Order: sequence, then C-alpha cells, then structure tokens
Amino acid sequence: MGLFDVIKSVLGARESDESDPESSTAELSSSTAGPDMDEAAGEEDDTTDTAGSDATDREAGFDHLTTESVDDGPDMGDDAAEFITEAETDDDAIEAEPDEAETIPDDDPRVEFVDAATELADFWGEYELDFSLASLTRLDDLVAEQWDAERFETIEFGDDSYDAKVYTETATQLGSYFGEVLVRRHDAVWQQETGTGWTVSVPSGPDSEAAGATVTVFQVAEDCLTGDSTFTGMHDALADRLNLSGRAGDGDTPVDLDRADIETVASDAEIEDAAQRLRAGAEDLAERWPEYDLDFSVESLERLDELLESELDRDRFEDVELGDDSDQESMLLTAHVVGVAGYLAEVLRHRRDADWAEQGRMVLVVEHDDSRTRIDPIEVAIAAVRGTSSLTAAVPGTGRDDGLV
Repeated sequence: MGLFDVIKSVLGARESDESDPESSTAELSSSTAGPDMDEAAGEEDDTTDTAGSDATDREAGFDHLTTESVDDGPDMGDDAAEFITEAETDDDAIEAEPDEAETIPDDDPRVEFVDAATELADFWGEYELDFSLASLTRLDDLVAEQWDAERFETIEFGDDSYDAKVYTETATQLGSYFGEVLVRRHDAVWQQETGTGWTVSVPSGPDSEAAGATVTVFQVAEDCLTGDSTFTGMHDALADRLNLSGRAGDGDTPVDLDRADIETVASDAEIEDAAQRLRAGAEDLAERWPEYDLDFSVESLERLDELLESELDRDRFEDVELGDDSDQESMLLTAHVVGVAGYLAEVLRHRRDADWAEQGRMVLVVEHDDSRTRIDPIEVAIAAVRGTSSLTAAVPGTGRDDGLV
C-alpha cells in the first residue's frame, strides 16, 4: 500500500473534494410556521430506544413479563387519599422531566438542528417522526409521498429560485432530523469541519474494525430528495459497517454503500502511524527548501504558499490522480500533498495549540476567539497544491504568532 493510500484511508481525503470544497450545509431557516418544538421534543422519552428493541419484545412473547405472584394490594377505600396523592406526585414528576431541547445550552450550535428537526416532525405529525430508528422508514415515506424527485433534479442547494429555497429548507430539515436520530440513538455528535460544513460523527459498536464514521447528513438528505437513496438504507449501511445495534429497515431495504456518504475512520494505531508519516513529510519539505525559511512559524505558511506558486509546476499534475503507486507523476503529487499537510499540521499543533480530534479522524481542532475550527490538513494541502486555495486562508488568525508551546 502506498504512502498516501495509508494516510488517505485515515484522513478521508477524496479526490472529488480537491477543488475548493463548498460546505454541504446552509444557514438554517428561521421559519416559525411549525408549532412549539418543546412538545415534540418532549415526546422523545416515551419512544423505544431502537427498532431492534421493539423486535426483541415481540419475539420474546411473554418471557419478559414477571412470573412472581402479587397480592391484590390494599383496599382502595381505606387509603384513597394516599393513592390520589401518589398519582398526582407521579404526574408532576413526568411533566417536570426536561425535553431534548431544554437539555442543550442556548449557545450550542446543535440547538439549530434540533429546532429544524422538531419543526419537521411537528408539521408532518401524521408520519410519527419520533426520532426512533423505525421512524426513518416513515421519513422515507414522507419524502416519497410529499416531494417529487424530478422537481429537484437540476436544483442547486442554496440557490435563489423558489424551488431552490424549498429544496434547501427541506434538505436542511431532513438532514437535521437524520442527524438527530444518529445523535440520540447512537451517541453521535455534531461537528463542523473546514470545507465540509456540519457533519455527524458516529462512534463504532463493539467488535467493529472501524473506530467510527463521519456522515454528511445534509448530502444524505439531498440524495434522498432526488430519489438516489433512502434514509433507511443509509442508516443500515452505517449500522452494518460499524456494527451498531438496531436497524431501521426490515432487511429488504436496498443499501447502497457507494452512495452512503459514510467516511469510516481509523483506529488509534493507524492514526499514530499516519501522524508520524506526516511529521516526516514536513521535516523533509523544510530541509529540501532552506531558501524559503520554513521554520514552522505561522508566518512561514505564507512562504510555503509562495513556494508552491513559484516552484511547483501545477499544470503537470492537472489530470493526475493521488495515491497511484504505478504512476510516477501520481507518486510525486502524493509526496507534495503529504509534505504540505504535515507541515500545516505541525504549525497548528505547535503554534496554535491544536489537538487531533477524537472519533478516529486526523482533523485538527483549533481554539480561537471563543470558538473552535476543525481543519483537515490533507484536504487543505490538496487545495493548496492544486492551486485552488491557500494555506493561510484555512488558518484562523494567521497574522499573529504566539511562539512554540
């Protein structure tokens, strides 16, 4: 396996993302047509955890019922007031239990996704969108019955036309709902990445070979709206790949793994191996070009951009694919990308206190100005080497240098 094959499998760089990638999300709509989200979100606790648990109860028959004998209980006439008081207390406890939205801080970006998903569930109440795994089948029914796939075949997400606005808002709500199902049923988390936008990171189940996966839920929603996939199929593809408990479908739902928009992530050992390769590539790059004073400072990223502009024959690599060990040009292009990605990673780690993200992906998390930015160094390096973007454009606060840690 080639050098970039190993790293690409860890970092999830895809050739289709080499041009200046656009975010797969747009700002969530501020529609207020739907009813109060608290009502629908509060119903979450009354649903079963997974479709699998429903099936288990049905298959078990009466085995799950207690076989212990019980007495008839006290005479209601003797302590009626006590029973009424207990019942009122129980009702109060149920009403006091917070709904999903109330457990999320107001400044948490997830609030927007919860609002969008809840608005969808409230507006289409007849489809019983209760955030269970089984509800994904009903979500597919909603899409099939309420929206014509042909209507959106030529529509671009985020455009200004009426159909595009409908498409964008609908895809945002559907993607938010799908993401929230993953969050609530599989302990997934929302995350934002440079060049990709908001995605959902899903941890793996027991005995899975993968450490987890990143799902571009809004791209999934677009595929489902245009008839290219289904939410049920997407979820079950993810569940199969990560060995998750519970399935949304009945086993007969076609699962298209090639369109699943699921990026499987790596183990800790694979990540450490890739990190070492990146560091080696960065050191080699700095030693090879001493005239550019690549000293791993933030300012040196501008000099590295100048190096790529002046020294690299980009036309030479115009039609060259990454990671092909049988092609000399591809191997050279791959080496350039690995060196640049490694250099960027080392600058961010040492000068911006960046840490590698969890969930088995080598994405750097940079803290700045009371916010967090996630940067994929391989993705940024591909764009810089290709000439579609720059290293400095991807780094927050490039103009200052705080010194080595």
